[in-house]
Amino acid sequence: MKEIRLMAFDLDGTLLKSPGRLSEKAYTALSDLKKNKILTIINSGRPLYSVRRIIPDELIDYAVCQNGQMIWHQADNKSTEMPRLNREDRKKMLALLQKHHVILHCTNNEKSYYFCARNHPVFKYVYLTARRLASPLLKKHDYPLSLSSDPEVILDWDTGKICFAGFHSSLVKISEALEDSYSCTFTNSHWLEVMHKGVSKGAALRKIIENENLSPGECAAFGDGENDLDMLEACGIRIAVANAMPELKKTANVFIGPNTEDAPACWIDDYLNGRVKL
Repeated sequence: MKEIRLMAFDLDGTLLKSPGRLSEKAYTALSDLKKNKILTIINSGRPLYSVRRIIPDELIDYAVCQNGQMIWHQADNKSTEMPRLNREDRKKMLALLQKHHVILHCTNNEKSYYFCARNHPVFKYVYLTARRLASPLLKKHDYPLSLSSDPEVILDWDTGKICFAGFHSSLVKISEALEDSYSCTFTNSHWLEVMHKGVSKGAALRKIIENENLSPGECAAFGDGENDLDMLEACGIRIAVANAMPELKKTANVFIGPNTEDAPACWIDDYLNGRVKL
């Protein structure tokens, strides 16, 4: 059996059984990785403060945040920053917000903000109504029930990532308008993330693998979204949860159950106890 020396995990839709919460089984699995001296990499679209609220520091070796915009090393509490979006970049994002019926998401000072263009009041009403209905039914309370109509404030913010939420057809148009100059990835069909060109989960993970003097064959990655594609491609063992997007499943060479059944944690337990053949 191949010896795995590093495991990298996407959070939402992959390691986390429910939004924003680490299950007891997943906690035990990460603890077991530490006991077995397997490097644990949390590779998420979330900012660092959000990752650390969910995963205890002692269970993390590295945290790759905002889709590769930052690499945090837990041992020395030091971070490496990739290029961020500048004011001109943010102006382009605002112009697209005005043009399309979408929501813009951005973080600032450890808070998340959601914006809607002032020229789309009907879309704002429909979105909020749908959210209020869906939130209790889907038991998802990490989505906004309020929206700001003053998106220009982001021009003065220092951010590495901007997200758009809305109908897939609208997001595809935004992606096509930006893909030559930015890194654009879908976490699901209704959520598009935009970063500086060259910033990605995979690029960050490759830096860590190189710094740790490992080979791709000694590394495993777990994911569900298209933004996890190059993270999986950086590893020899590429694991897709059952709820993964079709494009990611084409890249994977190991398939497990859905995140809602704690499939990554179960796979870790099977691997450590010799029940997995690679």
